[in-house]
Amino acid sequence: MHQVINREKIAKGILGITFVMIVLLAVIRCIYVNLQYPNPTIQTITRGNILSIGNYEISLTDWKWGNGEIILSVYPGYHWLEIDGKEYPVEKERVGLAKLTIHKVKKDETSLDLSEISFSSGAWGNQFDLELFYKLNPDLNDLRLKLSENETVEVTFPMTMVDFQFSKKSWKHIDDRKFYIVVQYYPEKKQLLCN
Repeated sequence: MHQVINREKIAKGILGITFVMIVLLAVIRCIYVNLQYPNPTIQTITRGNILSIGNYEISLTDWKWGNGEIILSVYPGYHWLEIDGKEYPVEKERVGLAKLTIHKVKKDETSLDLSEISFSSGAWGNQFDLELFYKLNPDLNDLRLKLSENETVEVTFPMTMVDFQFSKKSWKHIDDRKFYIVVQYYPEKKQLLCN
């Protein structure tokens, strides 16, 4: 009987030591990763000012914000969300239309990948609405934008959201939130302030 108790104690002790070692290794690994990849510095550019990414300059030249009627004003007849075959109520939708001016400053072979551009507000983040993007920018046929030296284009990025993506409390204050267009996340987070 005495041996059985000792074996149980030994097994529990080994299990406890193993658990502590696993937790310790996980903590060490987290510290290592955070030292290798620290939080990025954040560069926020306001409307009309220039954000540089490689040999491209990007500026926010226009921002429209409101309910789903904004889409109908720029693209009549377009319904971006239907539930059970019915158009979702426009008052429960929010839409942001960001017009960016993109300018190539130097001749090279680089391109700007528009698919890396997204919207964020606090913990919320989302890609732009791709179907609506192509409807608003019919001259673009690729998300990899390759411009010549001194060439400039204007591109409209649509941000769409609905009430059920947020808590009722957050949705109530949705119009008061700051929204950003994030152009680069790391090693430096580069973003344009929309409102």
